[in-house]
Amino acid sequence: MNLSLFRHEWKVMFQNRKNLLFILFFLIAIFSFVFIILPNEEKIESFDVEKVDAEVKELESMQKARESRRHTGGPGSISFYSQNNYKQFLQKGMLESFADENYRRFMNLRTYYLSSMLTGNINIDDEEMFPDSPFPIKDKGHYINKKVRENQAILDADIPVTYEMIEGKTALQTMVTIFLSFGPFLILFTAIYFSNDILVRDRKQTTTVQGLPVSWYRYLNTKSVVAFSYTVVVLIALMTLTLILLSITNGFGSFKMGVPFEEIDKSSALLAYDYQMMSILKFFALTFSFVPIFMFVFIRLNIIFSLLFKNEWIVLILSSFLLFSEQFYYARDKRELFSIGIEHFPQTFFEFGKIVTGEKNFLMNMETLNYGKGILLMFISFIVIELLVLLSMKIINKERFFNI
Repeated sequence: MNLSLFRHEWKVMFQNRKNLLFILFFLIAIFSFVFIILPNEEKIESFDVEKVDAEVKELESMQKARESRRHTGGPGSISFYSQNNYKQFLQKGMLESFADENYRRFMNLRTYYLSSMLTGNINIDDEEMFPDSPFPIKDKGHYINKKVRENQAILDADIPVTYEMIEGKTALQTMVTIFLSFGPFLILFTAIYFSNDILVRDRKQTTTVQGLPVSWYRYLNTKSVVAFSYTVVVLIALMTLTLILLSITNGFGSFKMGVPFEEIDKSSALLAYDYQMMSILKFFALTFSFVPIFMFVFIRLNIIFSLLFKNEWIVLILSSFLLFSEQFYYARDKRELFSIGIEHFPQTFFEFGKIVTGEKNFLMNMETLNYGKGILLMFISFIVIELLVLLSMKIINKERFFNI
């Protein structure tokens, strides 16, 4: 690698107005998320005191009416009266512990409440938790199984429990949530955006760069490494800032907290899941193991598109389309694309966090979207892209690209 070219490219990327504007937009988004969006976000675990208090009063009224009519039994072994009594007891306890800021007791009661929903001791409409889900019953059971284990891990760890921890809004919990949703796409798009013009912009420069005594392949490699290292530095800085701001506003959390994951229960004749816990450190380690290679794959893909089309905006559009392509055909009952199983497409594995925790398998009702398959497909993608880079640079050499 030519060090003078490396330093020059780093300087160009650092001073690039397009990149600086993107970083500014990123910073605005971070501050908006931390100080506006997250504080006002109502999660399933957010506690609405007025709503619960109204439910308790309504239950009290219903129970007294049943007692006056002596209707305290139920069909078979089910007693709606005892179910409501139990629900009222737990809700009253949660109201009291919330008012006293005794959040450990609150989490204990909430965990019992969730467990009782699974066993049928407390009745609740399935649609109430997941109103927009096509499979509300399945999703309710899945959510409760995960949340009960997550809460129990916190209670067993004997760490101070805060309301932000209950809501899942501490810095560590928020970062886990981000990487279970839009985080991987944001990282890969950042790599695409920073590298979409690394080659094309040299066509507008003088022959100072074009005439460097560096082989064409080394020239392309240096460009790729600079774009990769610049993206990594920027992302680390932005994620560190996000973590600091979240820690200031909602607390850092604790590494003793866990991340629930599910594995296929092979002892079951049907497709069933065995819920377990992994440490937060292990979750981030496995999730980030996907990041470097897939980032580099998209940077090299930008090199190929730059050689073919010589236009940075076409490069950006094409790479972004490939990144988000799964969203155009995604459905929870989708198993194939062009008569090929979706587990053979790299874009199926871009949601790194969901692959690591088994969430993707659950959502698609499959058992092949696992970590090992994702890693294998990642390296296959890398090899294929590298071969395409070699082929493209042979067809479009340095003289042809720069019209020398």
